[in-house]
Amino acid sequence: MAELEKTPRNGGNSDRRVFERIDTQHPVKVLDAQGHAHPALALDISLTGLQILCNMATAAKLLPESALEGRFQGEELRVQMQLPLKDGRYSDVDARCRVVAARPDDDDRFRIGLRYIWFENYTYDDLERFIDDWLS
Repeated sequence: MAELEKTPRNGGNSDRRVFERIDTQHPVKVLDAQGHAHPALALDISLTGLQILCNMATAAKLLPESALEGRFQGEELRVQMQLPLKDGRYSDVDARCRVVAARPDDDDRFRIGLRYIWFENYTYDDLERFIDDWLS
């Protein structure tokens, strides 16, 4: 199971982040525009978005060059996650997200910040269940 911890990330700045983010290292699937799944790692998750880490080759498949350079034009990605609950069950989350940040990381990796814009099959309830479980 992924290691999780609750971490307030807003440093008291409630204008930027309203919800706590849960630090994690949990595998997710990111679907490109053609529906092909690519592996990534969720680094943190909140009720409004998440940050993923992938290798540069995957980032290049998911995002246009302009987004890789920090110029965003409303790019969207679909993320599928199976999030562990403390009781051993899982919450399945399937969300369309807007890219809000992208930057290179060390060792040929890339970080992508995503904001949820739509949840398939009412999976927002599953995300809430996961967040509530880990913040309790």
